[in-house]
Amino acid sequence: MSKGEFYSYFDRREKPNYVDLCVANIYGYMKTGKTTLTRKIAARLEERCEKKKWGFIYIEGRRQQDVLSWVEEHKDEVRGLDYIVIAYDDAGRFLLSQEGTTKERRETLKDFMEIRHLFEDVGFRKGVLTVLFNIQFLSSA
Repeated sequence: MSKGEFYSYFDRREKPNYVDLCVANIYGYMKTGKTTLTRKIAARLEERCEKKKWGFIYIEGRRQQDVLSWVEEHKDEVRGLDYIVIAYDDAGRFLLSQEGTTKERRETLKDFMEIRHLFEDVGFRKGVLTVLFNIQFLSSA
């Protein structure tokens, strides 16, 4: 796959009449550039959105609840956008850790699976929602 083909997966020629969900997992070992790649993808998408005069925002966080809380507090800003990129750095960390209960982990996973609907609930009903998960490989050696 060429670099152009890779980026075209995230780009849309026209604004959809629904929430178009675009998801990618970026895997790698520590210090391999997962976060840098994610930010480059977002920067390229922001440039394309500026050319189209589309409203754009990039949201980055480690825990999904932090991102969703921010979105809930800023739903008036999110509602009028055309393209949202969310990046979860170390996305699997909470699910694999001993933090929280099994019930909390189930709820977090459910929110991952229903992310499009959560954004529709705050008023983002037409546009592209891209979710990037940065996931670190762990070495067992």
